[in-house]
Amino acid sequence: MNDGAAAFSQVERRTARRVLFAMFACGTCAVALPFAPWLLLSIWIGLGLAPIVRPIARVVGGRHRAAASITIAFVLVVSLAVAGLLLPLGREALTLGRDLASSQDRWSSLDAPGAPGTSVDELRTPREWIDFVWTYGGPAWNVVTSVAATATDVLLGIVVLILGTYHTLAEGKRSWRWIVENAPLPEAEMKRLGAAFTETGYGLLVGCGGAGIAQSAIATTAYFALGVPRAFALGLLTLFVSIVPSIGTALVWVPVALALALQGRTNAAGALVVVGIFLVGTIDNVLRPVLARRGHLALPSIVVVVGMLGGFSILGWWGILFGPLVVRLAKEVIDMVREGARKAPSMVTPRQRVKVHSMRAAADIVKAKVLVVEDSASERAHIVRILEGRGYEVVEAAGAFEALGIAARERPDVIVLDLVLGTSDGRGVCRMLRLSDMGSDLAIVMLTVRGAPNQRVEGLLLGADDYIPKPFDPDELDARVQAAHRARAGRREMNRQIAEHEGRLAQALDLATMDALTGIPTRAHFFRDVRVGWARAKQDNSPLSCALIGADHFRRVNDRFGYAAGNTVLRRLAELLRMNLRNVDHAARFGGDELALLLPNLAIDKSRGLVERFRASLRAELASWPYGALTVSVGMASSEDETIESPDELIRSSDRALYMAKRDGRDRIVIAPPRYNAPGGTGMN
Repeated sequence: MNDGAAAFSQVERRTARRVLFAMFACGTCAVALPFAPWLLLSIWIGLGLAPIVRPIARVVGGRHRAAASITIAFVLVVSLAVAGLLLPLGREALTLGRDLASSQDRWSSLDAPGAPGTSVDELRTPREWIDFVWTYGGPAWNVVTSVAATATDVLLGIVVLILGTYHTLAEGKRSWRWIVENAPLPEAEMKRLGAAFTETGYGLLVGCGGAGIAQSAIATTAYFALGVPRAFALGLLTLFVSIVPSIGTALVWVPVALALALQGRTNAAGALVVVGIFLVGTIDNVLRPVLARRGHLALPSIVVVVGMLGGFSILGWWGILFGPLVVRLAKEVIDMVREGARKAPSMVTPRQRVKVHSMRAAADIVKAKVLVVEDSASERAHIVRILEGRGYEVVEAAGAFEALGIAARERPDVIVLDLVLGTSDGRGVCRMLRLSDMGSDLAIVMLTVRGAPNQRVEGLLLGADDYIPKPFDPDELDARVQAAHRARAGRREMNRQIAEHEGRLAQALDLATMDALTGIPTRAHFFRDVRVGWARAKQDNSPLSCALIGADHFRRVNDRFGYAAGNTVLRRLAELLRMNLRNVDHAARFGGDELALLLPNLAIDKSRGLVERFRASLRAELASWPYGALTVSVGMASSEDETIESPDELIRSSDRALYMAKRDGRDRIVIAPPRYNAPGGTGMN
């Protein structure tokens, strides 16, 4: 049931990603639609400049020439679009600058000899143009730069989105594979980074999609309520452009509000401005980071709070999208470097070993997270200042319940715990921490009163790693926290080594009990399975069947085709046998060309049917068999036979039945004892 739910969740995630990618593409098309003429013009010019573009794409692109060509094409798009905007804009801006200046300086006062005319169209001589630009160029330049910067920013954002989407869909897997192969980090660590990237990207998609849907719903409702034409289409456009944080939805509701104001519907325009600023803006800054965290994006609470306050606007429009991704990947890299420093080689000189240990300690100190639990605000602030000044990451709590909640959420490395917490008791906190799941992975340093040995003894007996008497010296506090953290790191390293050795032991045990040629258990392992199965069958009063299978005239295969061919035949027989077994059945290589089969809770007649299925699959295999005709003889026995009184006797009876099958002509099944045989066996000669 869990496997099915996990598979369904994975399918849902895959579908959600595809839908959101499609939404991004549609939104990009909607935003870029006004620039379609410039796009066509740039493509036409790009075709004419193909002899120049191709060498550049060849040099820049390398293995990703298509992406390089697209990049160059969009550079042309942006250049031509900006040029097309600036040329008419410059002319109009000069006139606008003249009007701005004339409103202040009175245009009539400028009608002196040599002054420019009252309109750009009246300018005739170069001198008049120079005087006009010199007089009104300042205001015009401010207008041009402001509008051009905004237009360029929007266009570049569109280009970045299109290129990123194209490269992710078309070249993402190959690019990531190339990075994994050529990166200085091991493949396992690169896969870890890839998992972080996928998880972060999924969270961002959930954040963008959820925030966009909410903004679209509110905007559509507002458009309908205010009687705006084509409200549904405008709401859908709001969904598409909401991928750009903070400013995206303004690209829709600001022009609509201006249109309402120009039509004289000032109340409706004002209401739409309120909706856009307070509702849509709040959802963009609040819902997007919260949904990103709900989408399994590992963001700390402070990052979510900063995002809710709009702090990511410092990074630009795209900061909310890529800021968490950079933070997450940087954290993964730092953690991997730290783990790599701990895995220092043992064959080093004493001087190198001292250096390695100092590096380990430094890495632990830099990354150590300390929880300070102290009810006195002044004492707590004093301890926090000391530890933060020494490079620790510090979180704080004032009471017992707050400390337990923060410890479960933040997972600190060291806890500095006051023994007396106002009305609460630090002893109970220490005891509950040690009994929790994270208790064995914590270092606890108790704060006690100087001259109170009973408190120190009680704290150590409750599970504290060390104690610090009050008042304390800052250097002593630092040293004791360092020592507790090193002890914790040593315990973690020891547990890791124990788990690693246990894994190697289990792997060695598997190698010892598995046949290297056929990939199924060995004879010794089969004997152990038979003993366990026999005891269980007697306890449950259920049948247990055993079969020994021998390849007929197997020596002829070795003599005619070689030992390599014989090994191939044995491997294929083992594969066919496994394909016809139930999950509870056991197969093993009994020795030489013989395979063994143990069938729990299966009567002898049904066991015989299972073996017959195996022989039928072998006959079907012979149609493409390159080693000539091959048959098998089978000897079977069952615990249903009252003359069989032990697991060893069950195997011996199967062995005697196999001998009789080969003696009677091979290619048949014989069941022990002989009186249970069908007349003539099942010969196929």
